[in-house]
Amino acid sequence: MRVCYFGTYSLEEGYPRNRVIIEGLRRNGIDVVECHLDLWEGTSEKLAGIQDVFSIIKKLLGISKVYLRLIRKYMSIGNYDVLIVGYAGHIDIFIAKFLNLFKRKPLIFDVFLSLYDTAVVDRKIVSAGSFKAKLLHLIDRWSCMTADAVLLDTPAHIDYFVKEFRLPAGKFHAIPVGSSLMMNGLNQIHTDHGNKFNVLYFGSYIPLHGVDVILKTARILQDKENGTVVFTLVGTGQLLSEMKALAARLGLNNVSFIDRFVKEDELAGFISNADICLGIFGKSDKALRVIPCKVYNCLAAGKPLITAKTLATDGVLTHNENVYFCNSGDPESLAKAVLALRANDSLRNKIAQNGMKYFDKNFSTEAIGRKVAEIIKGVAA
Repeated sequence: MRVCYFGTYSLEEGYPRNRVIIEGLRRNGIDVVECHLDLWEGTSEKLAGIQDVFSIIKKLLGISKVYLRLIRKYMSIGNYDVLIVGYAGHIDIFIAKFLNLFKRKPLIFDVFLSLYDTAVVDRKIVSAGSFKAKLLHLIDRWSCMTADAVLLDTPAHIDYFVKEFRLPAGKFHAIPVGSSLMMNGLNQIHTDHGNKFNVLYFGSYIPLHGVDVILKTARILQDKENGTVVFTLVGTGQLLSEMKALAARLGLNNVSFIDRFVKEDELAGFISNADICLGIFGKSDKALRVIPCKVYNCLAAGKPLITAKTLATDGVLTHNENVYFCNSGDPESLAKAVLALRANDSLRNKIAQNGMKYFDKNFSTEAIGRKVAEIIKGVAA
């Protein structure tokens, strides 16, 4: 079985989706040939382009040149059994559909996220009801209609696409995000916390992550625990300056901001040095239907994980077995969860070990590759 993995998809660190699928397919005996060129510097630049249409207009000449080179590269690929368009390929899918007319092979699109939901509803960088919002809605719908099969990360996310964009449920398949994080003892980051209990958040500062909930939790524990529980927040993004301002208003002295992007080997060190890792706690609709990469990273690393119980996690993760759940958007609930795990070494270790075993069985690169390979074989048949 030969697969052509096509597009300007992201291979950047922090966004392992395509790397996990490609490597997972190869580990499951699928011959994957990549027809790939970089168009954007990163996912953040793509979203900036959505926000500012003029930035796209200025890049049109460069975009045209990239797609012409991509088409030439495709013409040299040769035969394949299935064509996959990687995330984020909402424009690539239309190019792939045209090129694939000559070979008439099954076309799979890893849509992974909705441009409309991300830009308009969740991050609010595009005004609802505007022309751009309507255009993004149409692109989401048409890009999925174009493919024979569509990949998303969770069943809850699939339900959203089916209802919001009036699409047939039968063409969607749920493929978890997974993790490309490599843990080893050499990566340990030694932060100066002494004997204090270190709670780690890492990720981009976007609304669905609920960083405000983490900071309000830090305030609760600062008062209750006399600064013996400390929080390390690693990353950057849309709401960073707003969250730092919130931390200042709350008078937090138990929070450290590592306000920069860290590569995966350094991130592994921060995880190694943590007593507990945090998932997401936002209350937005999107937060309720996705399980982001950070959750899988924590499971893979064998660290006790606290995250909000949502529609997406229901039936996927199990409280007190491979995760510790709290309520979405609830600092008091998160504070109680942190204290419960701090007080119970055996429960922390149980959750950490079970989480790692559960990840290896269900969310590892091999496991995800196996799931995608089954979908490929199904559409090819």
